[in-house]
Amino acid sequence: MFRPLMLLLLILIALCTCQVENKDDPYAHISDNMVTQVLRKSIEHHGGLDNWNKINTLTYRKDFELYTESGQMEKSLQQWHNYAYAENAFYIITKDSLHKTTTIKVNDTIEKIIDEQKVEEDQTKLSKQMNTSLYVVSMPFKLLDPGVRLSYEGEETIETKQRCHVIKAEYNSQENENHSTDDTWWYYFDMETGRVLANKVKTHDHWSLIENLTFVQEGDILYNGKRTSYRIDSTGQKLYRRASYDYYDYKSDHRSEQPSRRVETNEVDHFATLDTNETITLYNDSLSVELKYSSKHFPDKVWLYVLSEEIGESRKIMNIRKDDTLQVTPYKIIIKDKYYKPSSAFQSVDIAITKYNE
Repeated sequence: MFRPLMLLLLILIALCTCQVENKDDPYAHISDNMVTQVLRKSIEHHGGLDNWNKINTLTYRKDFELYTESGQMEKSLQQWHNYAYAENAFYIITKDSLHKTTTIKVNDTIEKIIDEQKVEEDQTKLSKQMNTSLYVVSMPFKLLDPGVRLSYEGEETIETKQRCHVIKAEYNSQENENHSTDDTWWYYFDMETGRVLANKVKTHDHWSLIENLTFVQEGDILYNGKRTSYRIDSTGQKLYRRASYDYYDYKSDHRSEQPSRRVETNEVDHFATLDTNETITLYNDSLSVELKYSSKHFPDKVWLYVLSEEIGESRKIMNIRKDDTLQVTPYKIIIKDKYYKPSSAFQSVDIAITKYNE
C-alpha cells in the first residue's frame, strides 16, 4: 500500500514541476518539436528573446518602392517608425512626393493625420496597416504569439542554393483577437545559422515571396535590411517584382528599473529636470510627474504621465510642446526646455510645477 502511494505522490510532484516549467517556457504552447527546435535556434541567432523583450523604444527608417506588373514604378515612399512598446504607443510618418501622413496608435485608438489635418478612416484598416509594420520588424520573435498555428513543412533549397527549414504559420482573426488577418505564411530558416532568409505569404487575393537580402545589427538584435517582394503563382514561380524595401538607421533603448526620485517641496514654484523614463514625486503635494517617452523623430513633442490625488486618476498627455501649460488641479505644469542626445531620445526635460490658484 505504501509503495503505490509513494509512486502516485512522485508522479503528482513531477506533473506540478512540469506545469511550473511550462508556464515560464515561451515555447510550451508549440506542439511540434521540430518547430520548437528551429525557432529556438533562429531566435537566439537574431539576438535572443530576453534581449528582444527588454526593448523599450525602437526607431528606424524604411524606404520602399512599389512596381506595376509592367515594371513601372507605381510609387516611392519614405517612412519613419517610432515604437514605444512599454507604453503601447506607435508612430509612423510616411512621405511621398505630395503628402506627409502620420499614423498614431495609442492602446486601441488609432489616428491618421494627412498634412496636419486629421482624417477619418476605418479603424480596422488602420489597425491592419500598423500591425503589418509591427509584424515584419518583430520577426522571428513574433512567431511565438498566442494563437499562431505552427507546423514544420520540411526542408527546401531556395533560389540562393541555401538549404532551409520551412515553418508554416496560420492566422485566424475570428478565433484570435491579436490576429488582424487570416493569411498563411511560410518562413525559410537557414539550416546552419537559423537566420530568416525569406518568407512566402498567401493572402485572400494573391501570393507573395519576400527575400531578405541584407541584415542590420542594432545592439543585440539582428534586423532586416534590404528586402525584395515578388508576386508569385501558387506553385512559387515568380511573376514580377512588386516592391523593394530598405530598412536602416535602427535605434533602440531598453527598459530600466529606475525608481522614482523623491523631491520634498512646499514651494510655490518648483523646477525640476527629468531624465528619460524617470519619475519625480512631489511629496506633501500629492502630485507625481513622469517623463515616459520621447524621440528624435518628434523633437517638439514629449510624453508625460501626470498623477494627481486631487483628481484620482492618471492622465497620459500627448503632444506637449515647449512653453505649453497643462492644468492638473490644483497644479499647472509648464514645459520649459529640452536637452537632446545626439542621435537618440531626449536626455531630459525641464518642467516647472506651480500651484494653480484662480
